[in-house]
Amino acid sequence: MRILTTRLLVPAVLATSALATVAVPAATAGHASPPARSTTPHMRVGTYNFEAFKPMKAFVPAMKKFKKQVDVAGLQEMGMTSRAKWLLKDHSWGYYRPPALQQNPIIWRRSAFDFVNAKGIKIADARSLGTEHGAGSEFKKNSYATVVHLRDVSSGQQISFINVHLVHGAIKRSSAYPGRPKTFHLYLDQVAGLMGAVEAEKADTANSGGVYVTGDFNISFRPDAKTHHSRLPFASMRRDSMHSMWQHSWVLSRNRGTRGTALYDQVWSAGRPSSTRILRRIHGSDHFPAVAKYALPSAAADYVPAGGITGFVQQPVEGAEFYKQAFMKFPITGTFDVGWVQVQQVSEEGSDVAQLGTDFVIEDSSLQPGSSYIEVRALADGNLHETPLEHFTLQLVPYGGAAIASGETTVEGFIDASNKK
Repeated sequence: MRILTTRLLVPAVLATSALATVAVPAATAGHASPPARSTTPHMRVGTYNFEAFKPMKAFVPAMKKFKKQVDVAGLQEMGMTSRAKWLLKDHSWGYYRPPALQQNPIIWRRSAFDFVNAKGIKIADARSLGTEHGAGSEFKKNSYATVVHLRDVSSGQQISFINVHLVHGAIKRSSAYPGRPKTFHLYLDQVAGLMGAVEAEKADTANSGGVYVTGDFNISFRPDAKTHHSRLPFASMRRDSMHSMWQHSWVLSRNRGTRGTALYDQVWSAGRPSSTRILRRIHGSDHFPAVAKYALPSAAADYVPAGGITGFVQQPVEGAEFYKQAFMKFPITGTFDVGWVQVQQVSEEGSDVAQLGTDFVIEDSSLQPGSSYIEVRALADGNLHETPLEHFTLQLVPYGGAAIASGETTVEGFIDASNKK
C-alpha cells in the first residue's frame, strides 16, 4: 500500500477517465486498520533544518526518526525535490508549503489534527544584497512564512502554526554582521513581518488553541535574550507575550545547541512547554532537531467529534472534468464536514499501476471541510511507465464518527501516459 498527501500544484499528464468500483471493505482489502485518533492532553511541536545539500540516504533515516518524536513540525531547507516527494508519500502525515515558498513546509500527524486551511504570508520584500556574501551579486526573492491552521481532534480547538527560516549571515552574536548592512536590514524586516503575522493570527478568534511559531532564526537564543535588542526575535516576541522554548530550559546550563553550541532553532508560543529536547541522536544535517511538549487546550464541555456518512459517487467522471491541467475530480456524497477521512491507494500488481507520490498526488485542499469531491493531479515529472494507459484505485478509510456509505468505498482512475509532454 502506498499513501500520500500534497499541496503540489504541477501541470502534467492528462487523465482521461475514472469510474467507481464495487466497494472493498477495509477489513478484507488487505489494509491494516488505521490508528485510533489521539486523545493525549499534550502535543509535541518540532523544528528541523535539514541542510539542503545532504543526500537522500542521510535525509530518509533522520526524518523517519524525527517523525516519531513529533506531532507537528516546521521544516527548513526542504525544496520541491525528492525530499518533498518522499514526505508526500506518507498520507498519515499532512504536508503544506505555499506555492511561492518551496523550502519551509509544515507537517502534521493526521491522527492528531484535522487540516482546516493554510497560506503563505509575505514577511519581507525582495531585494539585492550586492556582494555582501562574496561570489558575485546576490538577489533575495520575497520572504514568506508558512501558516497552517489545524484542528486538534481531541478538543476541537483550532491551532495556528507558523514556520520561518530567517536569512543567514545577518547576525554576529546579537549585532549586525560586519560588512553586511543590507543583509542585516533584510533580517530586521523579516522579524517585523513575522511579528505582523503573529499578531494577526493571535487576533483571529478562530485560533482558540493558540499560535505556535517554529523555525531557524539564525540567531542564537542565549546572546539574543541577554542583549535584548529591540528589533531582534527575543524582544520582539516578548512584546507580544510569546515565549521561547529555551526560556528556563535545562539546555541553557549546558554547552549544547541545535547547531554547534548555538540555539538557532526554536518554537515560540504564548505558553511555556512542559519539556524541551535537542534530538542529538538524529544525525545527517548540520542542525539537530528541537522538540517542545505543550499542554493542549481543553475541549468544551459540549464538544462531540463530528460524525456522518460520505463516499464516492457511483458514476463515471466526465472527461470534461480533466481539461489540459492534468487533474481529475472524484465526486463524493456527503461532505468532509463529517470528519476527516483518509484517502489511500489500494495495493495492485503490475507495471501499469500508477503510483501515489510518483505519478500523481492527491490535492489536499480538496479534503477541506465542505468539499464535494477529491481532486487528483498528475506530476509533470512523474515516472510514468511505458504502458499508454495506467490506472490506480483510491479507497476511503474513516476516522472518528465518520462512516463510508455502502458500496462507495473505492473509485478507480486512469492516467493516459501517451499524452505525456
